[in-house]
Amino acid sequence: MAKFAQASQRPARALSLLPGGPAAARGILAHRVIEQWFKGEGSDDPATVFAAIYEALREELMADPARTAFADLAEVFGPAEWSGFRAWVLRRCETLGRNYPGRRRGETSDRTGHRPLLGAEVSLTSEALRLKGRADRIRRVAAESYEIRDYKSGAVLDDDGEVKESIALQLQAYGLMFLEAMPSAEVTLIVDVGKEIPVGFDEATRARARERIEALLAPVPEAGHYPMESLAKPGADCLGCRIRHLCRAYLTQAPSWWLAYPDKSARISYDCWGTVQAVNAGAMDVTLKDAAGRRIRVDRLAHRHGIAASFVGRAIWLFDLESPGPSRDFKGNRYHPRVFYELPRDRRERRAWGAQVFLEPEGTDALKAGAR
Repeated sequence: MAKFAQASQRPARALSLLPGGPAAARGILAHRVIEQWFKGEGSDDPATVFAAIYEALREELMADPARTAFADLAEVFGPAEWSGFRAWVLRRCETLGRNYPGRRRGETSDRTGHRPLLGAEVSLTSEALRLKGRADRIRRVAAESYEIRDYKSGAVLDDDGEVKESIALQLQAYGLMFLEAMPSAEVTLIVDVGKEIPVGFDEATRARARERIEALLAPVPEAGHYPMESLAKPGADCLGCRIRHLCRAYLTQAPSWWLAYPDKSARISYDCWGTVQAVNAGAMDVTLKDAAGRRIRVDRLAHRHGIAASFVGRAIWLFDLESPGPSRDFKGNRYHPRVFYELPRDRRERRAWGAQVFLEPEGTDALKAGAR
């Protein structure tokens, strides 16, 4: 991986995960509120718990240069959307109830008797599947019947109105891990988006989920330390991956996708990198020749990146941008844009909240070195 300076984060520090955006931070908030409420920590008023955790998260985001732009989540989402989200979280708390410290509520453990398997944020593991995870909530609904529930604040249905395959597989993996610990249990899977959406988990579905998980993990070696490039398989899962900026396989493969979209990827991330050819420091615009040989323009970058005329001739990497134009041709085929931006021109454009800029240190030639 190239040693490139992170212009988005000053002072310079060790490279970290891409920050995601407001939607990810909102999901973190929901999970923290629900978990603390269920554990009986803090006030007996869920609105007070929500307010306290929101303020703590806001301070956390403000302290992170990569996320400070969307620290005021209520302002980012607007009054109507934020009010609906807050009401959804509070309803989940009221429905869930509380498990005060020291009070047992029919706690169920795995076969070893060591791990409780009821409550919020329940840790699950499977040696057979080589998986670990945390279910948002598991509760007993009858003597040998249990419900595993996952809370989602974003879109969960595909274009056909079915639960997205990735979300269904996540719930089914929880179910399989639970059954490994409680083999006689009957398990129901629920996605909760303000309304309950069941996820299939009959015998045939369990078998297919197990086969799918085993196939996904077949190329993955046993636990240990391995070079990232030996494990990475660039493809559809690179979309939104928070470590793709550190992945040589992605950095090598993506430029070919910019010229021709991969057959099996419906979308690829709005990233670009190349050599800076021109800078309009006043408008914070950058023109570059990207790694696929195209002329690219990135407009209205935020001042936090420190865009300057001295960037000309240096390699630059930009991740999680937005684009003002179409991303499909007249035949409906996707293509990678040649114009991007971070800050919107007006309310009709969406800000690239998670945009990150990395700059080649002066005196190096990281891009030509293959982003090693």
